[in-house]
Amino acid sequence: NKISADSENEIKLGYNVKNGATWQGPEDFVWSSSDNTVASINTSGAITLTGRAGSVSFTLTALNGGQTGKQFNISSVVLEVIHSGTSFLNINEWAKNIEITKGNNAKIYYSTNLTENNASYNGSDTVTEYFYDLYEAFYKGDELKKGALVMRQTAYSTVLAPTFSFTIDKQYLINTSTRGKYSYILEVSARDLKTDMLFTSSANICVKNLPAKAVLSRAKNLYITDEQQNICVMFDVDNKNSQTEAYLSVTKNNGTIPIFYRDKIEDSGKEFSVDINAVDKARLFDVYKISLKAKNEFDETYSYDSYDLFVYNSEALKIMINDKVLESHTMSLSEQLSHMTSEELLNYSRNIRLTDNISINYNQYKWSSVYDKITWSTEDDGILELNYNTSVFPDTKLLLEGVKSGKSYVTARHDLTGIEKRLEVTVEGLRDKLFIFQVYPIQKSEVRYINGKGENKTKYTDSKGRLAFFENEGIKGDVLFIPENSSLYDKFKLKSHDLKSKQEEINYLNLYPQNNIMFKNSSVEVEFNVNIINHNGSTVRPDILIKGGVYRNGVYCPEATINGKKSSENQLISGPDYVYSLKLNPSEFVNSNESDPITEDDKLEYVFEINIPGGSYHPAFMKLDSELVRLSKLYNRPVRSSVFLKSSKDTRVENEVSIISQKLVIDGKEQDMPKNIIIEDKTKPTLIDTEMTFRGDYGNYQVKFTDKHNSDIEYTTFTEVQSYEFSDTIIIKNIFDMQQFLPSMELGEEKNLEMQILAKNANGLQIINLPTNYKINQLSNIDNLETLKTGGLKEVNQEVKKAIGGPSVLGLDGKSSYVKKSLEYLRGYSIESDSIRLDITPTDNPLVFRGVIKIAFGELSKYLSSGVYSTDEEMSSKYKYMPEYSYHQNDHIEDSKIYMRAYMEGYGANKKAYGGGGYLDCEIFYDTNDGEWKILILKSFMHVGGGYHYRQVYNTWIGFVPVTAEFLAGGAGLVGLKTILDKEKSDRTYITDLQSHIYIKGFGGVGRDYDIVSLKIGPYGKIGLDQRYMWLNSESKKSNGQQIKVKGETGIEYKIKLIFSKIEGSYEIGEASKTWTFNDYNNINRIYSTGSLTGKLGFMSMDSLYKTDENISVSFEDRSYLLNDRQWNTTRARALTLEGVKIMQTNAYPYSNPLMTADGEMMVYISDMNSTDLNDSAICYSLKRDGAFPEGIEIDSSEYADMDAVVDGTANGAATAWIRVIVDEKYISGEDATSHDIKNMISGTEIMEGIYEGKKLITN
Repeated sequence: NKISADSENEIKLGYNVKNGATWQGPEDFVWSSSDNTVASINTSGAITLTGRAGSVSFTLTALNGGQTGKQFNISSVVLEVIHSGTSFLNINEWAKNIEITKGNNAKIYYSTNLTENNASYNGSDTVTEYFYDLYEAFYKGDELKKGALVMRQTAYSTVLAPTFSFTIDKQYLINTSTRGKYSYILEVSARDLKTDMLFTSSANICVKNLPAKAVLSRAKNLYITDEQQNICVMFDVDNKNSQTEAYLSVTKNNGTIPIFYRDKIEDSGKEFSVDINAVDKARLFDVYKISLKAKNEFDETYSYDSYDLFVYNSEALKIMINDKVLESHTMSLSEQLSHMTSEELLNYSRNIRLTDNISINYNQYKWSSVYDKITWSTEDDGILELNYNTSVFPDTKLLLEGVKSGKSYVTARHDLTGIEKRLEVTVEGLRDKLFIFQVYPIQKSEVRYINGKGENKTKYTDSKGRLAFFENEGIKGDVLFIPENSSLYDKFKLKSHDLKSKQEEINYLNLYPQNNIMFKNSSVEVEFNVNIINHNGSTVRPDILIKGGVYRNGVYCPEATINGKKSSENQLISGPDYVYSLKLNPSEFVNSNESDPITEDDKLEYVFEINIPGGSYHPAFMKLDSELVRLSKLYNRPVRSSVFLKSSKDTRVENEVSIISQKLVIDGKEQDMPKNIIIEDKTKPTLIDTEMTFRGDYGNYQVKFTDKHNSDIEYTTFTEVQSYEFSDTIIIKNIFDMQQFLPSMELGEEKNLEMQILAKNANGLQIINLPTNYKINQLSNIDNLETLKTGGLKEVNQEVKKAIGGPSVLGLDGKSSYVKKSLEYLRGYSIESDSIRLDITPTDNPLVFRGVIKIAFGELSKYLSSGVYSTDEEMSSKYKYMPEYSYHQNDHIEDSKIYMRAYMEGYGANKKAYGGGGYLDCEIFYDTNDGEWKILILKSFMHVGGGYHYRQVYNTWIGFVPVTAEFLAGGAGLVGLKTILDKEKSDRTYITDLQSHIYIKGFGGVGRDYDIVSLKIGPYGKIGLDQRYMWLNSESKKSNGQQIKVKGETGIEYKIKLIFSKIEGSYEIGEASKTWTFNDYNNINRIYSTGSLTGKLGFMSMDSLYKTDENISVSFEDRSYLLNDRQWNTTRARALTLEGVKIMQTNAYPYSNPLMTADGEMMVYISDMNSTDLNDSAICYSLKRDGAFPEGIEIDSSEYADMDAVVDGTANGAATAWIRVIVDEKYISGEDATSHDIKNMISGTEIMEGIYEGKKLITN
């Protein structure tokens, strides 16, 4: 048992297994070595010596199926490996030639003692370097040769970490070997350090190819029909090479002779079309088998792949009705049912259905009960229905039901192939033909209806309340059911749309629908809503008080009850969802004249008084008549109504008379009562319709209208009084016909009327005066205000344009040609285009309007639509003499300023034109003497201007010297217009103010002047002309005046310019100026400045109202206090609190002026909003919380200042008002205020108001 460490002899161990052992395969045993550094053993039992001396044994382990505790070991004898004394490196013969399959690594074992010998020679730590060189192998004849180097790797071995094997990665082993040959050679080499000799050993590697794998490309659908005339087949072989064998075949119905064949590997990947024949009519399908086998050169067996393709007979599927193959079918029961009596039809117990059995022709072919599933379907028209699962086996029979009349289709579809068969079915349904009724409570009843031919039909239920009949013509309209006991039950009318004769309404028991008729007890039920309108517009629905009575043929029935309680006494009722219900018993509708039960001939009236506990609302009356009750019973529902209750704060109460409703009715058209009654056509009937309530016990009431200015004139009225036995409220209805005096009224005449009530009884007469004044204005045939467009408005436009135009002020005589050419550009300005608009606003007098005239010149005129317009949409739609409603949103004054400045800066290129606009306040009144509308101008604001700038450069030569000359000219004009009204003399004065500045400059010198390059120097002269022209025009006087100021200047000017760089300047040598005034300039200027023809500040001069003493300083609020700390309800603020007093805010706004509501729970104050901008001042409110007021919330955010607030009410409902200064100017705290500032602030004040509802604050 000894062997040399450098032995190359093969050593191998084996084993024998007794017959009958359960586990005896190679995989059931494992070899192991006791010392792999001496020798190792592989799975086949081959032993490899490492070249190292030592003792080693080998163990065989029987795994016995891997069961725990069942392994069995057996060991060999000890093998002694000894040194022979010579260095060696060997690959044993059994390991020299190895085979692997492509795609796997190759492991080479070798034995050597070089590592130990080198360590003995050079020390135990010596590292021996091993080299592994992989070469491609090739054959020269039969001799194996090394080819190209594929890979070289190095390993390092020591005594403690020796190496005796090397693994070649599969990435290098890609060349496959032919049979009996090798693809690669691996050389292992290492050096003996003592002898410096290189030892080498080699191994041969055979790489076998992977086995061939047959792959067929399967069709997406393996079940097709013979309508498809061919099929496509294609194959491939995995791991194929040029030597691969491949055989493709197609056979039919298990035939042995292929109908298609291919046997070349070159055909792989190609598509082939195989013809298929129509399936024989006796067969359901043909089976085509597609097969492929493939094999590589060294494969031990073929690889196979195949699939079956089923080709179905496309005409095999048929539909059967009641086991008969049909192409169409009709479903009907009409003939059978039309001859049956009601009793015969009722014997079906509603199991009346239009059905047939439906299936496919299962017995004709060999359909598979598993694979050949059929899916049934009907159209979505609701005519047919299949009452079972629609995806079934081929032998399943379904129930086809006709639901409603019509023509439709049922379809059977073969799931595998998609073969479909469609059957046309005509359904003659029972809808609107067969009817079944049942009345409750059960009793015999009469049934009336009209059939489709218009014939009246009468039928009767049986004693059980049942009825069934077949009406081929259907029922037209409603069906009336009259109970046998009509004194206890009401008739019942079944609406035609409620007839349940539709097949689709068959219930879950599949029973034919039955119409159930429920007779109601003969009682009166009322449902109503109560809408309670508060004075602030909110709606609430609390519990209500109700009482009432029933009047039978006009006589009160005192025994009638409401909800079981006496009807004449108030009862408090609630309603779910605020719907209140009443119930009355008709058997109680008796009185002194009528003691018998009521009949259909009795006229009944139901009257109810509805109110709210507490007396804060006026009662309302709800009336219902017997016809309304009858119609409600006919529709089998309660009588429904609505009632509106008004708060006493909403109702006009005059001398304890509540005016509930008052309408003006003109020519039959009703409208709310206006403040002023305007009559545009006195020939049309005009009425005042008034409804009032009055508490009292008078027998007679009369309403009168009298002329306020002549109490002797009385007008007759029609008065109707309603009173009820159960109520102390009297309802007075009055109609006053104004045709009694309208024909005699003159155009523009105004009449004032008063109304009074005369109440008489046995104790005397009470006169109740109602203080409301009814003002009536007669405006028949008055001109429309739009006539101003061609009248007064046109005149205003002409006057304004005439005033603005002015005379030409520049002469040209005696001027040099250069100066004259410049002056020609400044001669006179004109108005290119203009528009004028009048917006009117009604006043209390229908013949007087406030107006605003807006005038636009130049470009601005494009954005101002000319004409006369109303700002009151309601009046425009109501009265013919009013113009069209229109709202002009733009800020015309600001727009006028913008365009004026643009024109003064030369807008409009070479055009000398004015631009801007004017704003004139006026009064419009109707002159009854002249019969026309007239305009009275009150004040005006004019922003009109124009300007132009001109430059001309002349370049020439004098000999060889360049000479340049330049003339500049320009100007700007500003036009003002002031209107002064002398009401005592009815005289109006217009003053036009034209201010212009004109300049002329001349230069002459040596050089050149162009836009890009300039070089010049020389003397210049410049003159400026400031001019002011004023014209005064009135009916009594016309005058004009001028002021001219001339300023001259001379000097030396130079200019050097090159592209974007420029050096220029001038030296002034001297200047002079002078001012002249002409004509009536000083007097006109005085009137223009003071606004008074007398020279004193007059009432039409806005400046006079705000003129301040020159020795008095006026300034805006100083808010420098905001620099200090401010706190609201903080710890510091509470620390400053005095006993009994709470400090809410420190360093507060001095003018905050906090105000409380009556209950002390809500506070309103003015806040500076922590801003120095006075326009940020705002009104705020705060609600008390936990005994303190938190910092308030701004009521209505705006860009304008709020001031001077007032408040009234409680935290549950309050009203507040304040002043808002609407001025588009920014005021800075602490700065001086001018009279102009004060004027603007006063004229810009508006009164604002807000309502607090208890949850939120609504502003207007």
